[in-house]
Amino acid sequence: MAGKDHLYGALARVVPSRFTPHVPDDPQATMAAVRYARHGGLEVLEFVAEHPRPQPTSRHMLVRVGAAAVNPVDFKLRRDQVAELAVPLPKIPGTDLAGEVVSAPPGCPFVPGDRVFGMMPLLGTRWGSCAEFVPVEARFVARTPANCSDADAGSLPLVGLTALQGLAPALKALERERGTLAGCRALVQAASGGTGSVAVQLLARVHGVEVIGTSGPAKLDFVRSLGAATVLDYRSQDFVEHVRGVDLVFDPLGYRYAERTLDSEVLRRGGHYVHLASSDWAQPRATLGSIREARPLAIARDYAWQARTRVGAALGMSRVRVHHVFVHPDGAGMAELAGHLESGALVGCVERRFALGQVAEAHAHVEAGHTRGKVVVCP
Repeated sequence: MAGKDHLYGALARVVPSRFTPHVPDDPQATMAAVRYARHGGLEVLEFVAEHPRPQPTSRHMLVRVGAAAVNPVDFKLRRDQVAELAVPLPKIPGTDLAGEVVSAPPGCPFVPGDRVFGMMPLLGTRWGSCAEFVPVEARFVARTPANCSDADAGSLPLVGLTALQGLAPALKALERERGTLAGCRALVQAASGGTGSVAVQLLARVHGVEVIGTSGPAKLDFVRSLGAATVLDYRSQDFVEHVRGVDLVFDPLGYRYAERTLDSEVLRRGGHYVHLASSDWAQPRATLGSIREARPLAIARDYAWQARTRVGAALGMSRVRVHHVFVHPDGAGMAELAGHLESGALVGCVERRFALGQVAEAHAHVEAGHTRGKVVVCP
C-alpha cells in the first residue's frame, strides 16, 4: 500500500484536481457506505453497514454527507474495466456532495458545523460520496447558501462546474469580440439533463443569452421554465434543419452530434463549439480507453484538436472555434455557483431521491438515460 500511496501522492502533485493523496481508514470508527470490489453491472454494488470511516489527513476535512448526486461518470467507472491506478478498489462511488463539516485541519477556512458542497476528484481515490462520511479538501468546496437544501446543492457540483468551465472561455471570447453578450444566441443540446439544465440557466438567467434548447417531448416545458426562449423536440425537429448561425453550441452529447454540428450551418463563422468530454453510455465494456474522463491520451489528443482549431481560426482557416471540457474540482467555481444559487438565478433540478441502500436503483435510473435534471442519494 505504501507504494500506491506514494504514487497517488505524486499524481496529486502533477494533476492535483483529478487525483487525491491516499486517505487511510479510521481503525476505531465505521460508517454506512456503498462500495464495489470489482467492476461490472449493478450486481457489484454492495451496501455495507459498517465500512471503515475515513481518517482525514492534515489536508482533509471530514464531512457528514447530506446528499450525493449520481452522475453518468459514476456508472461508467463502475461498469468499465478501469485500471486500479485510476479507480482504487474497493471503491465507494460518487463525486458530488453536500453536507456538514465534522472536523477540519488547522488553518482551514471551514469549521465544524459549516454546511458545504463540492466535487471530489474523479480519479485516484477509493473514497466517494455514497457514504455517511467523506474526506474532502477545503479547496474543492464552498459554503452552501442558506436558501439551498443539501439535495439541491448536492445535485450541482459536477454538472455546475462542467457548465461553468465549459462556457467560460467561449463567453469571454464572445464578449471580447462583440463587447457585450446582449444579442448572442446559443444552442444547448440535451437541455433537460443534468449539465444542460445548468447551462441553460447560466446562459439565459446570468448572462442574458438567447437560448435554444433540445429535449424530449415530455420535457419541453421544463426546459422553457429554465429560461430557454425556444425548445426543439429532438425526436421530430432536427437541430441541423432548425438552427442557423448561433454564436455558441454547448454539447453534452459531442460523441453523437459533433460532426453534424461542425459540418453544418448551425454555428456562424467564428462561432464557438463547447464539446464536453464524454462517451456513449451504451459503449461496450472495455479498458481504461473506453472512458474519456480517465484517458490521458484522449485528453492530449483533444487539447491538440482545440489548439489546432484556435490557430486555424486566427489564420482564417477554421470556420469555428472548438473548446473541450474536462471538468475538475474547483472551490472558486463552487463559490460562483453558490452566488447564483443565493441570488435565485440558478436552482437545483432534482428529479428523484434515493436512500443510501438504493444506490443500485439510482445507478440503474441514471444509466437508463432521459432523466430530467439530477438524481441524488441522501444517506
